[in-house]
This record gives sequence, C-alpha cells and structure tokens, in this order.
Amino acid sequence: MLHDVLIGTRRKWLTDLGERVAKRYNGTAPDAGNWTPEHSAFLGRLGSRLAALTGSLRPDGFSLRQAAAELDGIVQDVVRFTTAEGLVEDTDDWHGESRTALALELAVARLLASGAAPVMPRFAGRLSATLDLPEPTAWLRTVEPLTPGSKVRLSSTVFFRPTTSTDDARLPRT
Repeated sequence: MLHDVLIGTRRKWLTDLGERVAKRYNGTAPDAGNWTPEHSAFLGRLGSRLAALTGSLRPDGFSLRQAAAELDGIVQDVVRFTTAEGLVEDTDDWHGESRTALALELAVARLLASGAAPVMPRFAGRLSATLDLPEPTAWLRTVEPLTPGSKVRLSSTVFFRPTTSTDDARLPRT
C-alpha cells in the first residue's frame, strides 16, 4: 500500500501536478478556462466520489476501509483524467482547456485534503498547507475549485517516504 498507492501513485501525481503549476502558472492556481464535455463529466464523477466518501463516513454506514477505497478511487480517476488531458496540454489552441484541466486537478487535491482528514489527518493537514488552505475542519459538500491565485507548493513537499529496515524493526510483530 505504502509503495504502490501512497508513494507510487498519490505522491507521484501530487508532485507532477505541483511541477506543472510551477512551470505554467508560476506556482499559483489558475482560473478555469474553456470547458469541454470531458471536463464536465469528470466533475460529475468527482461529485459521485464525494457522495460515496461521505456515505462511508456516516454513522449508519461507517467504514474506514470503504473511505480509503474511495480516496484511492479519486486518485485513480484523476490520474486517468490527467493522462487523457495531457495529450493536448502543450497545444496553443487548447490553452483554455488545459487551464481548466489543471484547475480541476487542483480541485481534486483540495477534495483529497478534505476527504482524507478523518482517515489520514497529518497527510490532510500537510496537503491543505501546500494548497494555501487552512487545515480541514469542515466537510466539503461539493467539489470546489482552489481559489485562483492561491500559492501551490506541491512539488517541494514530500508526503510519504518509503520505510527503511530500521523503521521496520520498530514495528510490532504480530
């Protein structure tokens, strides 16, 4: 889990997102530009993920396992979206659409910070700080974009580190 999901996928995507924001927008969140049907569909999927995550943390359906699966699903969705949108990101004629895709990715990072708070509070707090947001204290009701102009410091933050043999020696044996 640590190596494949948290480091291999989540950290890689967050670092890559931060590098693209730094390169294209001088480290600040862009405003959305032109919307495509794919952008709207992706936003709809994020809304569905938020609803499922919310349901997994309610008293009548509480499941940390399901919450973790939904958080992983959000990241898997955004990685697929990023790959598809990356095909035109450096095309001048698609600059407005690329800006919207990046704004949507930052909305996912914001959603991840809020949604991870009950499951991974330190990660959520650190992610929020890198997005120029306060530590999450309220649940998002909708997928919200990052405020344009917000400082984004994702590329210089290490969220997860691989364990070493020394770390493993300190873990209790079962």
